[in-house]
Amino acid sequence: MKTLTSACKSLTLSLSLLLLIGCSSVTQPLPSVAPPLTNTSPVQLRPSATIEPVSPTPDKIVGNIDIGGRNLYIICVGTGSPTIILESGWGAGYGLWSKILLPVSKSARVCAYDRAGISPSDPAPIPRTTRDMMLDLHTLLIKANVPGPYVLVGHSLGGFIVRLYADEYPEEVIGIVLVDSSHPDQNSAFLAALPPESPNESQCVKNLRNYLTEVVDPKELPEGLDFEASAAQVRDLGLLGDLPLGVVTAGLGVCDLGTGGPADATDLAQVWQDLQKELTLLSSNSFQIIAERSGHMIPTDQPEAAIEAIQRVMKMATSR
Repeated sequence: MKTLTSACKSLTLSLSLLLLIGCSSVTQPLPSVAPPLTNTSPVQLRPSATIEPVSPTPDKIVGNIDIGGRNLYIICVGTGSPTIILESGWGAGYGLWSKILLPVSKSARVCAYDRAGISPSDPAPIPRTTRDMMLDLHTLLIKANVPGPYVLVGHSLGGFIVRLYADEYPEEVIGIVLVDSSHPDQNSAFLAALPPESPNESQCVKNLRNYLTEVVDPKELPEGLDFEASAAQVRDLGLLGDLPLGVVTAGLGVCDLGTGGPADATDLAQVWQDLQKELTLLSSNSFQIIAERSGHMIPTDQPEAAIEAIQRVMKMATSR
């Protein structure tokens, strides 16, 4: 069986990120807030004993928090209510939010963290689902003494986690922002839209076809994720009622498709746009922002789009 690790190396960066594989991690430091990140791969299963735990304070939390035999690394800065919780995509650490965390912290308390198995957080038994990750987050917020209510911000796979959290703990959540979020039907929708296999098809389409048709053991995936089980968990969720919801969507799409993108990926790009539009229907109180200059990595490529959505959802939530 071909492993996903070897498959990732052959993918273009934009495609791998759109498919939420996370072949590379964001390593930009957060000046004056936390030590530079040292991850060189999306998942490093090594202990975090070398990083000293810190006690929560009213204005800052930086360090490891014991959630019951395992440590998760969290950083919280800023003051005020509600608290903004930043949930990264598949295989990405808190550094994904390096262009967003500090600007948002000027007007709100904001937290980001590393999920289990993303160094320096400790690993957890695998395979895992996004429900497992959501329960970890809930325990982390309690143990770190991070009070609600929360505005949950989920990028990519993180969208699954924040939707599960809002369903499980609706009294704690007053708003959601989905940043180019995963959709539970994305794999089947992409598979249905693939053009007939051709020797002349673009590398982008070849890579996508391989990803959708290979059978991969979840234990070989970043974070040990069982994606299909996770998608089923989210597919079973109800709607969000009138909960404030912002949906931020990449304008470039599959393979950074623009006017010069591969012709055989045109329909695939439209599939992603349609799925993103469908996410806006989760709430009767929603809006959509298109990040025209960005591919999937909106938090790093066009962070102002995500910041605008966070601020709008905060305003909507606090004025209700």
